[in-house]
Formats: sequence, C-alpha cells, structure tokens
Amino acid sequence: MPKGYNAAEVLTMAVELERMGKSFYDAILHDLDDPRAREIFQILSDDEVRHEKLFQDMMHAVAPAGASEPGDPEIIAYFRELMDSRIFPSPSEILRIREKLGDPAAGIRIALTFEKDSILFFHEMLVFAPDDDQPVIKQIIDEERDHLLRILKLKQDLKL
Repeated sequence: MPKGYNAAEVLTMAVELERMGKSFYDAILHDLDDPRAREIFQILSDDEVRHEKLFQDMMHAVAPAGASEPGDPEIIAYFRELMDSRIFPSPSEILRIREKLGDPAAGIRIALTFEKDSILFFHEMLVFAPDDDQPVIKQIIDEERDHLLRILKLKQDLKL
C-alpha cells in the first residue's frame, strides 16, 4: 500500500482540529447565559487546549523521524477536506447552532457529535497509515475517546 502520510502530518491535522474545536466551543460559550451550559463549554474549550499542547509535544518528538518523507498529496487533500467540512462547523453553521442551543443538554449533544466525528476521522486515517505511524494515530484516538468519555461523565454529573 502506498504511504499516505507521515506521523508529523497526522499530528499537524490533530493540532488543527483541536484549534477548530476550541474556536467552536469558545464561540458557543460567548453567547450562553445558562451557568451550567457555560461551565460545560468552558471545560470543553480547556480540554481542547490541553489536547493541542499534547499533540504539539508528540509532533516535536516524531518530527525528526517523519519529516523526511512527505505523504501522498491526494490522500492528505482527502483528509483535509474531511477535516474542514465534516468535523467542526463553519462560522455560518455556528450561528445557526447558537440559535438552537437553548440548554446544557443541547450543548452536550453537539459536543458528543463532534467528538465522535473526530474519533471516526482518525480511525479512517489508520486505513492509509504506514505501520510505523499507526501508534501515533492510536494515541490520538485514545485521547479523543477519553475526551468523549469525559463529556459523557459531565452529562451524567449534571443529570442531563
């Protein structure tokens, strides 16, 4: 199978997704009046910052090994399109979501959807990943899965 991309490229996309997630959660947080909903979105935003830092640290650790062999441009373009169009919404979609977001439960549902989409995105990346880079992607998936479980716990704790 041809090489799809290297670990540094995957981690770059992971960092970008975390930034997109933080921007999304911050945009929603900005307009919320409900203290419980604000708390949820602040936690989610903070989690995205932590993940971004973790993925950047991972990128620095693998960059020397992975930087020499760039991946297949078509496969990278495929994943960039998936990332840009399917995981976090565009600014205009955020406005529509803000209008529908009336309670903390709605916020939790939206967050769960986005986090599940992130996990599916990285699972799809495993199909094209060279064997040597699969552990990096699996670690990203584990982090995203932990984030999803954290959101489910928030939902349970807040009795939503």
